[in-house]
This record gives sequence, structure tokens and C-alpha cells, in this order.
Amino acid sequence: DSHLQRLFPHGGIILMTEDFILKESKAALKVLNWFGNFLGRKFPGTWKMFLRPNVQHWLFDLCGSWPDDTLWKMYQTIKNLIPEYPVGHYNTYRREGSPESLDGLTDDEGQHHPFISTRMIPDYGSRRADDHPNIPKGLTQKERDADHLIEYFAGYALINAERFRRFVVLTTYKPQPRWQAWAHIEIMCYPEFKRELMASPTHNASNSQSGKNNKSGKYAHHSLSSSGRGGGHGHDREKVPTTASEAGPIDASCGK
Repeated sequence: DSHLQRLFPHGGIILMTEDFILKESKAALKVLNWFGNFLGRKFPGTWKMFLRPNVQHWLFDLCGSWPDDTLWKMYQTIKNLIPEYPVGHYNTYRREGSPESLDGLTDDEGQHHPFISTRMIPDYGSRRADDHPNIPKGLTQKERDADHLIEYFAGYALINAERFRRFVVLTTYKPQPRWQAWAHIEIMCYPEFKRELMASPTHNASNSQSGKNNKSGKYAHHSLSSSGRGGGHGHDREKVPTTASEAGPIDASCGK
């Protein structure tokens, strides 16, 4: 038996957190519109956006109580960017159906989706600080939700490290120490994300600047080497903490 491994993966996955969508909804819409244009210049399947669980149902349900049409436009933008497949195809997405078409598992079948939004993440939205000693203390529920989603994304990134080069997190929150310890993901605020990815004249989002000092509003910037952690199957990779139980001690002094 032989196993082929991509030594120099391309593209990446961008996590746009729930807090960013709610606190910076107009900026989030701009990011989605940029992403749609960005995809048109990239090979299918090389770039994806990761969102909170069941994102379309969530956005649809919020639209009625939102003060403007921003979330509705986000809902429509996501819907319009989802590829159309023949009626009856297992990967066809309908709002009435399950969100499995956004689970990110169909690329091997040649059915590329630009979005990843799982059906659920266990305890997302209800996780408590005392559920595990390594969960950061002193956070609000919304901050804990962001921590939970980023933890999940960090694990997802390890599993898919041989397929993608960059894993970017877009959030409004100041990073927790454990996020920064997960050196294979990049934590960005909107100004840095806009400057580095959206405003780049070449949209050269595959170029990482690992190790650069934070002098321009960026929270942290790390990249995953194409050797070491990125190679092989999960049991072959270098151990990197990706869950609350593995993350080690937390410095609770880092707040919002």
C-alpha cells in the first residue's frame, strides 16, 4: 500500500466567528462579498470559510429581529455561493433539509463547497467555565462560545493540515493564551485581516508572515510548516493541544 501526501498544501480556511458576525455585521458582509470574488480567482476547493454550526438556519432565524437587512444579505450571499447540484443529489442543499451539505466532507467526491458549517458542536452555546479546568475563567458566555469554536477549529485544522496551508481566525476578541499556543492557526482582528487578505493587490493570501511582531492591530500570526505537524495521518502528527483537556494551564488575566 502507498500513501500520497501533499508536501506543499495551498489555500486555506478562514473561520469567521459568531461574535464577529454579530458585533461587526457590516464588516462581516464585506468579508463574505470579498470571499465570493476571491473564490473566483482560486482553484475550486482550495479556499473555504468556516462558520458557526448550522449557520444558515441561525442567520435566517435572526433576520426578523435584526435592525437592518445586513444579516439577510449575509444569508443570501452564503446561499448564492453554494454550488447548485442536480435535484436529488445527496449534496443538494435545502433550508428544509439537514445542513450536511456544509459539513466539508464532500470534496473527495468532487463536490466542492466554499463553506463549512457543521450540524452541531456538542455544548456549543452552553459550555460553562467549570466544565473543564482548562477552559478560560472569567469569560462571558459569548466569549466562551468564541473560545469553544476556535478550539474546535484548531482541531479541524490539524486534521486537514495536509490539504490547506493557512488557517485564519477572524474575531473581535483579544486572544486567549491558549489560542496563541495553537501555533498552526492565525488570530486576526478585522483591520489586519482587511489589510493582509482583502486589500492585498495580488490577493496573495498564501504568503504567511510567521513570527512578525504585532505593531499594526494584529492579534497574532502563526503558520503551519509543511513539514512536521502537517504530514501524514492524525496518529503520525506531532502532538499539539487542540482540546480543553490538552491545552494546559490558562492565564485568566487575558480579557476582552
